[in-house]
Amino acid sequence: MESVDTSDLKSEAFARAGSSPAVLTMLMAGLLLAACSSPPPPPIIGSFGDFQPPAQPHYLACPQNYCLTLPDEVTQLLRVPADRMRDIVRRVAGGQPQAELVGTDNEGLRLVYRRGPQGDGSIVTIDIVDADEGVSALAVYSQSESGESGADRLIVRRLIEAITAAASARAAR
Repeated sequence: MESVDTSDLKSEAFARAGSSPAVLTMLMAGLLLAACSSPPPPPIIGSFGDFQPPAQPHYLACPQNYCLTLPDEVTQLLRVPADRMRDIVRRVAGGQPQAELVGTDNEGLRLVYRRGPQGDGSIVTIDIVDADEGVSALAVYSQSESGESGADRLIVRRLIEAITAAASARAAR
């Protein structure tokens, strides 16, 4: 029986496939480096009270004394009960261009939306603060998924203005 040298069978198979172990290793290393260089995803906020925003571009708006970290903007109390405010926020935020509800928590008093295409949009977290009997406020945080600055402030400002206008219109009825 004739013996067959199999030491080069893997190399021949890689050569026929147009690759080699070294090329595959280099390709995998390049993919891993590319993945590591993209900005990390926006944080999942457990609590606005102890939340510390990352160094990446973001915008935070909170009622006075609600967030321990200094917000970019202080939001006002609104004479709308929290349960009604939840309905207003869902309607207004869901009607924003390219907005998609991606999560709710705390009996619907926390809503998380994605604005824009995944990986290139912003994640917007809205807390409806039940401040007092018949009074609520908004805590809103936006962070760009792509790490670009500028859009987050505009997203939060437009959202707060639209929600405030809708809440004022509803209270006037």
